[in-house]
Amino acid sequence: MTTVATRIRRIADLEGFDIEVMRDGEVVPATDNGVLNATYQFEKRLKHTKTVADWIKERFEKTYPDSHAGS
Repeated sequence: MTTVATRIRRIADLEGFDIEVMRDGEVVPATDNGVLNATYQFEKRLKHTKTVADWIKERFEKTYPDSHAGS
C-alpha cells in the first residue's frame, strides 16, 4: 500500500502546491497507508486559470472520494 506522503508528494510535484488530506475533520498522518488507494493518474498540471477549489472538485474528489484536501 502507498502512504499518504507518497500521494501528497506526487500531487505537489505535478500541481505545484502542497495539500493536507482530511478525513472526518482530522488531518490524516502522512505515514498512514491505504487512505489514498487510487493512483493520481494525471500527467499534466491543471490549467493555470483554475483555482485550488477547481482542482479539489475536478481532480481530488473524483480520484479520492472518501477524503478531502485542504491547502
